[in-house]
Parts: sequence; structure tokens; C-alpha cells
Amino acid sequence: MGLIDDITANGKGQALALVGILAGVFVLGGFSFFQWVVQDESFVGKGQSIEARLVEQKDQIAELHSRIHLGSDLLKSGKEITEEADKTVILLRAAESDLAAKNQLLASLTSEIKKLEESYQNHRQEFQERAYKAAIGQKLPLLVLKSGRRYENATITRVSAAGIELSYPDGLARVAPAELDSSWQHRFDW
Repeated sequence: MGLIDDITANGKGQALALVGILAGVFVLGGFSFFQWVVQDESFVGKGQSIEARLVEQKDQIAELHSRIHLGSDLLKSGKEITEEADKTVILLRAAESDLAAKNQLLASLTSEIKKLEESYQNHRQEFQERAYKAAIGQKLPLLVLKSGRRYENATITRVSAAGIELSYPDGLARVAPAELDSSWQHRFDW
């Protein structure tokens, strides 16, 4: 016989007792389950109430949202920095190209200046040689130096970078360019 047959055979009193026992087992089992849930640290949290655990989790969620916003802001800032860096790289490359062109121009101008200086030096040397040769034999009735010394009836016998050499009735003399006035220095390009 089964449980239902026993209950109907023994009467209502036993049936009620059995229902009471089953109800007690369910209540005791439910209470034990509730007790286990409340005391289980992995479910509730180390001695915290469910409400406290919920508040803590809400705070953690709020912190995570804050971190997400901060990360998003940092990402935007990083993108802006990257864009600025890209613009700077473009400007730097343009500046490098411009610098290379200017360096080429500088090299060309430097070369041209060197050629002009050489040409000027050659021209100056030729001018001085012609001026030196043209002055040889020139008669000077009176030559007065910056120091006040005087040479009368002098003849230029030689001209060089060191000055002029003269012959005059009392002998020979060499006069340095610094002792002559500016017209002589200009004439011989000293």
C-alpha cells in the first residue's frame, strides 16, 4: 500500500499529523535555507547585511562608471594629442623640406660669394700692379708726410704693399702707407 492508502486507512487524525510533520519539515528546511543564505559570506558578504552589500555594490558600480568616463575622456584627450602630433609632424616635414631648400640656396650663395671674392682679389691685385707701375718715375715737387717730414723734388722709384720708395736730392727713402695721407692710400688701394 502506498502513502495515500495509509492516510485514508488510518483516518483523518493520522493524516493531519502527517501533514503537520511534512509542514514542519518544509518550514524547518526553509528556515535552514534562509539561515544558510544569510550567514553564507560568499552570498551576503563578510558579515554584512544584504542592504549594506547592495549599497557597497552600487558604490562600486558608480566608481566603475566614473572610471569609464575618465577612460573615455583620456581616450578623447589621447586622440586630440595624436591629431596635434600628426599636424606637428606635417609641419616638421614641411620645415625640413624648406630647410633643405634653404641649405641648397645657402650653399649656392656661398659658392657664388667665394667666386666673387676671388674675382675681387684678382681685380684688386691687377689694379694695384697697374697703379704701382704707373707711379714709377713720377716726379713729386713736394711730398709732406703725416709726421710733417718733407721731401722736395722726389721721384717715385718703386711702389709695393710696404709703401713707396723715393729718390730725392739727399738720398733714398722708404715711406710706409700709414705715413701717407688718405689720397695716397686710396690711389694704391692699401
